[in-house]
Amino acid sequence: MTRRELTVWAQVANRTSGRTAWFAIAGSCTSETETTTAPVNVHTATTALLGHAYRLKAEVKVRAAGGLTSTTTVYGGSSAP
Repeated sequence: MTRRELTVWAQVANRTSGRTAWFAIAGSCTSETETTTAPVNVHTATTALLGHAYRLKAEVKVRAAGGLTSTTTVYGGSSAP
């Protein structure tokens, strides 16, 4: 049986040593695995502050019955300041 898992983090950008670094916002990480009757659904909320850049990081892991694992990471949201 194939198993899928979706994990989502809210991230905020910060300039450190002249580079933009993305940090996970504490408490924003949530994960869900599908059931046999429903697709994966994840719901979370984070308060945004003016002057900050935010994005979502979503990671999907698919594990096949034969032991093969595939991972895909997708980023969405605003660009770095």
